[in-house]
Formats: sequence, C-alpha cells, structure tokens
Amino acid sequence: LQNGAVRTYGCLAYNETGWYYLQNGMVDFGYCGAVQNEFGIWYVENGRVDMAYDGRAYGYYFSGGKAQ
Repeated sequence: LQNGAVRTYGCLAYNETGWYYLQNGMVDFGYCGAVQNEFGIWYVENGRVDMAYDGRAYGYYFSGGKAQ
C-alpha cells in the first residue's frame, strides 16, 4: 500500500478463489505467461495461476502449474 492505494506491479496475489496476476493493483485477466514469486515460477493463463497445468511453456516445464 502507498497512500492508502494498492501499488503492485506485475505480481501474484492470493484470495479465497486462487492466485491471480496483478498489474497496477488490478487483476489482469488478459495476461498469459510465467510469473515468479517467493514460492517459485508459475504458469498463468488469463490472469489466474493454473495449478492443473502440466507441460512446457515460456521456456519452462510446469507440473501442477509450478516450474520444475
């Protein structure tokens, strides 16, 4: 938070429905790619971490949505 406003740029955030990619403090539902946080590198599809994704993408191999 900065001056009472969310100031996040290109990060993952969790709520009760899952992990989401935030850009400028809002979920970016159009984002697809690999995003890193303190827990690893994750496969993001349409703004949400896809914990069921297994396969190669963005230069990584993912298992359960996490790069191996």
